[in-house]
Amino acid sequence: MTTEVIQKILKPNSIALIGASREPKKLGHITLRNLIEGGFKGRIFPINPEAGEVLGLQAYQSVSKVPEEIDLALIAVPAALVPKVIEECGQKDVKAAIIISAGFREVGPQGEACEQETVRAAQKGGMRILGPNCLGVINASENLDATISRVVDPKKLKSGNIAFVSQSGAFGASLYSWAQGRGIGFDKLISFGNMCDIDESDMFEYLATDEKTKVIVMYMEGVKDGRKFLKTASRVSLVKPIVIMKIGRSSRGSKAAKSHTGALTGSNAIYDAAFKQSGVIRAANTSEMFDFAKAFATQPLLRGNKMVIVTNAGGPGVAATDACEEEGLELAEIDENTRKSVRALIPSFASALNPIDTTPQVSPRVSGEIFKILLSDKRIDGAISILVGSKPREYAEEVVNAHAGVAQTYDKPIVLSWTVDKSAEDLVIRLEEKGVPVYETPERAVKSMAALWRYKAFLEKHPLVVRPRIF
Repeated sequence: MTTEVIQKILKPNSIALIGASREPKKLGHITLRNLIEGGFKGRIFPINPEAGEVLGLQAYQSVSKVPEEIDLALIAVPAALVPKVIEECGQKDVKAAIIISAGFREVGPQGEACEQETVRAAQKGGMRILGPNCLGVINASENLDATISRVVDPKKLKSGNIAFVSQSGAFGASLYSWAQGRGIGFDKLISFGNMCDIDESDMFEYLATDEKTKVIVMYMEGVKDGRKFLKTASRVSLVKPIVIMKIGRSSRGSKAAKSHTGALTGSNAIYDAAFKQSGVIRAANTSEMFDFAKAFATQPLLRGNKMVIVTNAGGPGVAATDACEEEGLELAEIDENTRKSVRALIPSFASALNPIDTTPQVSPRVSGEIFKILLSDKRIDGAISILVGSKPREYAEEVVNAHAGVAQTYDKPIVLSWTVDKSAEDLVIRLEEKGVPVYETPERAVKSMAALWRYKAFLEKHPLVVRPRIF
């Protein structure tokens, strides 16, 4: 039942926007504009008792006046009015609602009482609720921007294979917008707010079966039901990777999270243990969350933890070597025949050991040939490429072509640490769109590869589980 309701939230055929407004600064106007400009293909019914039309669409006095079925109710009216609105939606047989309105549990006892009344009204009407106090949802694959965001451009949504679940609306929207601009495939944005009903576990269950989603990423302040989360995450992690950045690790941060969405944050050590037990990959910060998401979204899973490092500068190669040891990755032993083939492509003073230091004299095209030799070796499970410099432009173009060609040829992960000039940032985006994740430092590239290995190690502990072929 829950997955069917979530289907109506993320893939609705019709939406009633309750609180649609003609005033550009009001949430009901922003949400309606986003729906229209995003190109939503279903029916939109603005609900406004004092307007005949809003943004060119016929308006209705109430949901009961809408002559068609309504899949999803978007609610943007003052908190005190929400329980009555939910009751009316239940009478209309609306099964799903997103409550954008704030002023509930997060503001204190009076708001909590209003939230509880809202839940009771939903249960009576057979409805499920996302929110309240949330941003809404985006599903780029469905041309759906059902949010109050002014940050994401609804006209430029790009579909992908990453679902981003966030307990912070504004933070989630800003990260989603940044990822869209970088060509990173953040397809869905789901904002929970107070989680009075539908929670992260419900959404994980749905996303586990969603064909568009390859990796689930979450910004978490706390969970509502710890047992439910542990059980669900353990099951979903066997099908798709889950990457979570959990905030509120400090006592002060925990208090701040509670005042934000009313979240019960709990002990950081308990969360850490729960994540490890359930196979969740924990990201320490925003950068790691994006880094790991890119790796899981674009790369095949590792077969083992034997790495090869190829660099055009000695120092970064050493840094990557140190990071591999710290993260549980091993440098592969390169056999003599492979080493001879590599040696034939690099200067006599360059190193053919692992890490392989080609020196700057070797072109990116030749580096691509070196990777082909190395990835053909069964004893090598993955490759870490490190490049310093992106000028002239022809050189940077060659980097893109060489790495994209290798990634498309071999079923082994390859990640790239590339120090680029601003003039080549568009090429970084192009390379990531071609399926090669690019990182600013060798350490970040190594940590992302290690995340792939930790997830593979978790799967190896559950060999009897039959998994769908989704990777």
